[in-house]
Amino acid sequence: MSVAGYDFRLEPLDADWWRFHNHALGGAPYFDFTLETASDAALNTTCQWLRTSPESIFTQFPIVQRHTPDGLVIILGRTLRRIRPGERTQTLIETADAFVEVLAGEFGLDLPEMRALWPAICAKHEELFGQPAD
Repeated sequence: MSVAGYDFRLEPLDADWWRFHNHALGGAPYFDFTLETASDAALNTTCQWLRTSPESIFTQFPIVQRHTPDGLVIILGRTLRRIRPGERTQTLIETADAFVEVLAGEFGLDLPEMRALWPAICAKHEELFGQPAD
């Protein structure tokens, strides 16, 4: 199926489980799900882990995403990505000031305190990704 220029696919895995195949420029290539209602306890446990665990990617460096009329704008570490149907661009954010400006301009987030985290953001970004090509 195609939605707004992005191609997706659903695949039955067995009687209870399905696999969602994301579009080629999506973050996760796929995820599996069931139509059974998840328990609140299981959801709360997972959400708590994602928010607080040192092993969670969400506690290690910034991940910010916003849908726009023509696609997505994403910060992943020091990388600013723009995704539109059939196109992904990325730019390395060079300085703490530029990072704070992108947060404000693209996401409406006024977070000047992020400047103090810039050295840790850079170190973790390089550890995970190296320097992305522009």
